[in-house]
Amino acid sequence: MTDCEALVRRGAMEAVVGGDLSVIDELFAEDLVDHDCDPGTPPGRAGLKQGVAGVVAGLSNREMSEYELFSAGGRVVEIWELRGRHTGPYMGVPATQRTVTIRGVEIWRCAEGRIVERWAGIDRLAVLEQLGAAPR
Repeated sequence: MTDCEALVRRGAMEAVVGGDLSVIDELFAEDLVDHDCDPGTPPGRAGLKQGVAGVVAGLSNREMSEYELFSAGGRVVEIWELRGRHTGPYMGVPATQRTVTIRGVEIWRCAEGRIVERWAGIDRLAVLEQLGAAPR
């Protein structure tokens, strides 16, 4: 496992699954370039932290399956699935108590011992469908 792969895995397990947002400050560059942030999200590490905080606040009993984690062309590719119970507001939807499955592919780039760039493809429409906020 490369150093960058280890950073990515640690971020997923400790921040997203474990809910420890302080690890984001350790693993990610303050000026992180996030190519998949929602409009109005603060730039840099602060925006990533805001997004992860939303997942932590909205979904309890989080479990993550990592289907692929590999390095290519100086980047790390991660294909994952996150499951949790919708017990708090998430994506603008009040708690439904439903179990939600989120699937995504992320590409990360590291430099000088930190994650400095992120690209992501996350199936947000499927999440809204599961929450009853969008028609299937």
